[in-house]
Amino acid sequence: MSLKNKKAIIIGCGIVGPSLGIALKHVGINSKIFESSKSTPDFGILSFTSNAISALKALDMFESFQTNSTPGTCFYKHSGKILKTPNFFQELKKHNINDGITIFRSHLIQVLKDKAISNGIQINFGKKLVDIQEEPDKIIANFTDGTNAEGDFLIGCDGPFSKTRNIILPNSPSPTYTGNIWTGVDLGIYTKFDLVPNAFHMTFGKKAYSGTLTFSDKHTVWWTNVPCSENDLHKFNEMSAEDWTTKLIELHKDDHPRMVDSIREGKNKHVRIPLYDIPHLPTWHKNTVCLIGDAAHATSPYVGQGAAMAMEDAVILAMCLRDIPDVNDAFTKFEKLRKKRTEKIVKTSQQSGKFMTASNPFKQALRNLLLPVTISASIKKLNWIFSYKLDWSEKIK
Repeated sequence: MSLKNKKAIIIGCGIVGPSLGIALKHVGINSKIFESSKSTPDFGILSFTSNAISALKALDMFESFQTNSTPGTCFYKHSGKILKTPNFFQELKKHNINDGITIFRSHLIQVLKDKAISNGIQINFGKKLVDIQEEPDKIIANFTDGTNAEGDFLIGCDGPFSKTRNIILPNSPSPTYTGNIWTGVDLGIYTKFDLVPNAFHMTFGKKAYSGTLTFSDKHTVWWTNVPCSENDLHKFNEMSAEDWTTKLIELHKDDHPRMVDSIREGKNKHVRIPLYDIPHLPTWHKNTVCLIGDAAHATSPYVGQGAAMAMEDAVILAMCLRDIPDVNDAFTKFEKLRKKRTEKIVKTSQQSGKFMTASNPFKQALRNLLLPVTISASIKKLNWIFSYKLDWSEKIK
């Protein structure tokens, strides 16, 4: 028996939802996507290393992004002085790992959505999941607007605070707050400071770790990590745009003028995203429901692997459903293939985050001193992440 021509319900239309829909179409499984919000996120930058590119190629999507620039990296002290460090992507090449590409999150999601729709995959917005009914011959997803969807199995791609996970695994651990809020803004064409083109500019500020990405046409995106206790999250999230801008200016007042100028240039449009991760779930599936992407293993952004892991998940899950005729067995195999890798990446990102966002002056000085050595050593150490390859022809047993 084959699962070909079965129907999948996909909950969530970020990166992993349409990626999964496309991957399932490749193996003959139809799907419909249901997203709780009215639209998808329109801000953010993703740096894709070789493993993510491997997933794009498996989805026949790489050609859509080949024109995007490949960034370099520059690290700075809070004063603006460049720390002499190896170029991240050049170091990858030394270890025979192909170069990366940089993708605007909004561009990636739009291309994925367009590809899904062109493959006949229906995407439904404003569909907030309220419960799941499992019957002997089908599964039913019920939404708050009174509508429902029927399928043969359901995949939860609905992020760190997954409603799907809460329904099927009500006693599972909650996401862990990292202690930082990610905030940023698209500055458009930004020429006030002379920034190296096609490069990430990473600044170790006195109170916060920040980044700037500028392209050859001077289009620039700026972001920072705002330290915030979990008790203060509500207060920070409720701040007006003007008060948030004031908070960011205070945070970076002792850093290079580029930081404060970037904040002001943002004109109070800074997004605010508290950073959470999920270090471990006892299981990712139950009967005919499975979790993937951030719903199963959300990670902080400090090794840049959240989107890559999600797209890897989509391809591997589709391969499992292609080669294993029983849905529950396919989900069990998928979890076995992915759990160890993703949990290790979450832990690695936690460690990297502590190093990059150190607030103690002694730890900051030590980090800046050791950075040239640690970059090269870290890339060699993390080769297991970047060298991961996907192969559609591989048989899952």
